[in-house]
Amino acid sequence: MRVAPSALAVLALVSCAGAPASRSAALPAPTPAASAPPLSPLPSTAPTPSLAATPTNAPVAPRPCGALGCLAFPTAEAAFAYVLQSKPRILALGEAHAQEGTAGIRSSTRRFAEQLLPLLAGKAKHIVIELLVANCKQSTVAAVKQEQAPVTEHQAKSNQNEFLTLGKYAQRLGIEPQALSPDCGEYEAVVASGEDSVSRLLELVAAQTSKAVEQLLSQPDAAGNVILSYGGALHNDLYPRPEQATWSFGPKLAADSQGGYVELDLIVPEFVKDTAAWRNMPWFSAFDREHLSDEALLFRPAPGSFALIFPKTIPAPEKQL
Repeated sequence: MRVAPSALAVLALVSCAGAPASRSAALPAPTPAASAPPLSPLPSTAPTPSLAATPTNAPVAPRPCGALGCLAFPTAEAAFAYVLQSKPRILALGEAHAQEGTAGIRSSTRRFAEQLLPLLAGKAKHIVIELLVANCKQSTVAAVKQEQAPVTEHQAKSNQNEFLTLGKYAQRLGIEPQALSPDCGEYEAVVASGEDSVSRLLELVAAQTSKAVEQLLSQPDAAGNVILSYGGALHNDLYPRPEQATWSFGPKLAADSQGGYVELDLIVPEFVKDTAAWRNMPWFSAFDREHLSDEALLFRPAPGSFALIFPKTIPAPEKQL
């Protein structure tokens, strides 16, 4: 199926690693990105699990805020903690990748790394990140990037680097990151599919993520820990549109985890536009994009499916001369 580039804002990010691919692919090191400020520094040691039981981290009572089970929280952290109360076995996080011209607005990746990921210290050991690490000829990798270019050309140039940095954040918190590692034949199949190359790439991301999470589910040491995945808010759909079913790993992993799968989309409100891609989001009709909230909004369009809308961005104060 041919995919119209203008219809999608959530696609895979491609990275090439020189080392041979392994069952658990390591992430390449981040590269300097002049266009994006560094993420906030982490403390020298990760928070201990016992911190979750302190009064300052006690659950916050939300207030109803509209359709689709909307709940308003004073902070994104409080909304995230509410989702964690469902005790997911697999927490599949999705985002709409930041677009060009949004450098002054923190991306979902940054907010997740800085604000929400620390709440999972001691509760998760693994995070699968939507980065394709190619163990094949550079010409093949370049060809895949060329096929993907019509969709990614308007995304922020810092996106891939922020995904890599997210992996470093996770490591500091005792959460092991891993990338996706398709073999070269799978990459070459994307290039050979012509007009269907974007669709094949989306299918490849879904299949590789599913494979990686299934391997983690089968490990004895994974029992009792949340398995995390992080990528585009298309692949984690628990209830995908029929024409996009092969792009999502949600239904399969929900079955594999015996109903322990939770989909959580992380949305920066200023990124939401009145376009086909956004209108297809199940919570879009209940979200007032003309009047952004100071609170974090949590929608629940269906059982096991959440969307967390971050509070509106507060502009940084102008520096005095």
